[in-house]
Amino acid sequence: MFSAGINPYRFVLKQMYNECFFGKICINQVGEVLPCLGATDATGNILEDDFVEAFKHLIEDYWYVSTDDRDENYKCRRCENRYVCRNLCIFSSDKDQCAYNVEELEWRLR
Repeated sequence: MFSAGINPYRFVLKQMYNECFFGKICINQVGEVLPCLGATDATGNILEDDFVEAFKHLIEDYWYVSTDDRDENYKCRRCENRYVCRNLCIFSSDKDQCAYNVEELEWRLR
């Protein structure tokens, strides 16, 4: 598996944490603290809110939430490719972007 270009460090990291921007802060031009560039919901705003609270929310509700810790209805949680997939941001609001059908265990053409 690892000879196929899969980084073993990232594979293990994805099992324990959300590896997207893990340990990094993303702040956009209006001061919103985002868990990653694909996120639609900010954890806080450094211009309007308490930075410490926004940072605490980022750590507890995003960095330390792995794919396996997500909601039972979350499609990626049931997928056998969840630790190696780079297809879809887990914070994306459009879960139908993924081309993998978990129920039929096959990829569909876009």
